[in-house]
Amino acid sequence: MHKPWFKLPGPLKARAHIAVIGGGIAGIMLFNHLKDAGFKVTVLEKNSHILSGASGNPVAILDPYISAGDSQQKTFYDLAYQYALKYYGALNDGIFISSPLIKIAENNATLERYRKVAKKNSPVKLYLKENKLVFPNAGYIKPENIRLSFNSTENFIFNVQVSRIINDRNDGWILFDQYDNFLIDADAVILANSYNFPEFAQVVHNPIKKMSGQITYLKSDYNENAILNSAGYLTPAINSEGDKFNICGASFENNISLKISKEAHEENLKKAPYNFKKIEILGGRRGIRAMSKDHLPVCGPVPDHAEYINAYNNIHHGNKFEVYPDAPLYENFFILAGLGSKGFVTAPILAKYLTAILIKKPLPFDEKICHLLHPARFIIRELSKK
Repeated sequence: MHKPWFKLPGPLKARAHIAVIGGGIAGIMLFNHLKDAGFKVTVLEKNSHILSGASGNPVAILDPYISAGDSQQKTFYDLAYQYALKYYGALNDGIFISSPLIKIAENNATLERYRKVAKKNSPVKLYLKENKLVFPNAGYIKPENIRLSFNSTENFIFNVQVSRIINDRNDGWILFDQYDNFLIDADAVILANSYNFPEFAQVVHNPIKKMSGQITYLKSDYNENAILNSAGYLTPAINSEGDKFNICGASFENNISLKISKEAHEENLKKAPYNFKKIEILGGRRGIRAMSKDHLPVCGPVPDHAEYINAYNNIHHGNKFEVYPDAPLYENFFILAGLGSKGFVTAPILAKYLTAILIKKPLPFDEKICHLLHPARFIIRELSKK
């Protein structure tokens, strides 16, 4: 059946002004890609600097998605991982640190899955060694070096909480702060503010779950230059803010607490894929992840929820001869959120995807993956089940 509910909008005018709400990794990747495409971009961030929330850990591991089967989800994450390696690897200032990533099989079932994965891939990309799946060309990101790479902040507005977005008379958008003071007007808006995005009237119906997570900083006897990954992960010793330490993690908790907990440290050490002989916990950091119901990013044009209900209320009948209208979307209003624990892996290709929509260039993946990520997918799934 033709799927007009997933139709993408037309391009923006050249040199349009785009407001990106959120200065995490999603917002920064959007800023870079959109600016390179010739747009004027303003990033609005509620904190005093970029990458201050869940994107602000000392390191971010580029962790590949593992599956022995074939699916659109696997294809998306494979494309995202390869593009992330290429994109970050081309940046300067020590942003990307090359390091092998070793996934250690916890049991025979996982080992068998790793064998199947290894058989389907080139050993240049990954290979099996005993009970370990090795990614020789992997690595991690140092977000603090991304922050340092911005010599100018003229395109950023800090310490503002965008609380209201309304149409202006020219099909653009006007943004107001938490005190209802005018901030800026823009031709287009992209919400990249993680778990805060449902606060706006246009997207209040989008389902996003908030989960906190904690990482543990420690000094230990692990001195190898490889990222270890199993139930948890362990990084090589890194230098951050004048200190040197390993990081292990990360906890997944159904709360939004930002208070460091002893229990989370204990969980991280228990899951760590290494038998420590010497260890000293130095501290840790907590952040809040934004997860969608299906654990996939929410990326694309924002649907008008009420108009979708009116337009597609009877699609559960499955009449292939029915003619439906094209997607009723908020004009020039987009979202990039719900990246979960794979934000640094997926943000670059999702920013490339949204930019390609706005300049009408070839998309980085096929139509089925576009549908998989479309913000309207949750509405359509509910209507299909009626």
